[in-house]
Amino acid sequence: MPVWRRVVAVSIVMALGTTGCSPQQQQQKPQGGAEVGNQVRGMIQKMALDAEIQRAFLDGRKKTVQSDPSVQAEAYQQNLREQKGMAEKPQIARQMAGVNMAVSEKALADPQVKDRYMDLNLSGLRSITQDPVKRNELMAILLQAREATLKDGKMRDRMLKDGINESYAALASLNTRPSVLDYQMDVAEQASIDPTQKKRMMQNQMKVMKAIAQDPDLRPQLVGLMVQLMNDPAMKAEMQKMMMPMMQKMKQMQMQLQEMQQQSMMQKQQQTTGSTRESSSQSHPKTGSSGSHGSKAGQNTRPEAAQGAKFG
Repeated sequence: MPVWRRVVAVSIVMALGTTGCSPQQQQQKPQGGAEVGNQVRGMIQKMALDAEIQRAFLDGRKKTVQSDPSVQAEAYQQNLREQKGMAEKPQIARQMAGVNMAVSEKALADPQVKDRYMDLNLSGLRSITQDPVKRNELMAILLQAREATLKDGKMRDRMLKDGINESYAALASLNTRPSVLDYQMDVAEQASIDPTQKKRMMQNQMKVMKAIAQDPDLRPQLVGLMVQLMNDPAMKAEMQKMMMPMMQKMKQMQMQLQEMQQQSMMQKQQQTTGSTRESSSQSHPKTGSSGSHGSKAGQNTRPEAAQGAKFG
């Protein structure tokens, strides 16, 4: 046994012997007993401040806790009781929180402890995600934190900026770019099918086309693109299909216009013939009476001519 342990053992025995004396013995030697007691207390205080002695106590406690399950359980229970008691005191609780935060910061700053600390946190998160109740509680907390962050101007801008940067990073990555593009195409397809979004999407496209047509730099490119599309056989066929109903309507309109013109000409002719008949009917009675007299005269002269012919 090392010398210092022997000293500790002898000192403890002396302290126990001194404190274990009866009152009569202490009365018989009051001065000597008090002096010895003071010496023992001073020795014990020195030992309490000695680093090697404290390390020995820690090693002994550690070995005892590891070897004796009953002592281990009692030590842990006592530790929990002490921590619970400290947490119930507001001032001490704040100090405990500060200590825990400081320990976390130190752990993250230490390369040897950092990975272990993060693995421990990840293990806790995995355990939470495997529990439906805890998982829902965690998601509720995160949603509340997000809503509160969106109400804060500075934090909202920062969070939105981070989201945009993440989108750009996903688009720049060769591994995630196909997924991003597929998502964008799926969104466009769903918008073109959805009745409430289809018209809005087409309106936005028309606005974009109008803006391009009004831009002097982009307008020639748009015209060139349209010309190139019009020269494509498939595009021509589609344009003919699109123009066919319009051409049929134009033909129908032309036929209707021709019919209207013919009806108008016929009405004008009928009006002109009706007016000539009215004018002729008004002039017929005068010519009709002279004609009757002439016919009668002709009738009177014809027999005479016939008689003259007979006489001749």
